[in-house]
Amino acid sequence: KYLTNESGGNIHQNGVIELKSSSDQNNYKVFNLVNFNDFSEKSIWSPNGERDSTITFNFKDKKVLLTHYTFCTPSESTRDYPRSWIVECSNDNENWICLDERKDETVMNNFNVRHTFQCNNQQNDFYQFIRIRSTGPCWNPRCTRYFFDLAAVEFFGYLKQN
Repeated sequence: KYLTNESGGNIHQNGVIELKSSSDQNNYKVFNLVNFNDFSEKSIWSPNGERDSTITFNFKDKKVLLTHYTFCTPSESTRDYPRSWIVECSNDNENWICLDERKDETVMNNFNVRHTFQCNNQQNDFYQFIRIRSTGPCWNPRCTRYFFDLAAVEFFGYLKQN
């Protein structure tokens, strides 16, 4: 939110950070995750049903010391909510350190959820890359599906410019 306010808009689209996902489902593109104005089903990110899907946030000329993060599920029911994941950090986009791991996180099993998690393995270093990796199926009770519907992600901690 701080970078959004500083840059006056979507921080991916205006080049402040770079977002990459392992895949996108239909029109549910990864740049929606930094749009804090629309949490509807129309403005979400969801991978294309793949196992171990990832979202990578590249802070470019900035580095982050991450302490907490917030996930927001869509404001309309999709049933494909995040269930298990790992949040990782890196400075070279190849070697990753686990900051937090969640398994069967029931608080996310609904629409219109906004929940903040504290990183269980906080580091004392700043990192250029933050990656979220799905580690299992979503909460959809109909079948085993590998989606991860999020309307927004926000990071908390400390920011420094290189």
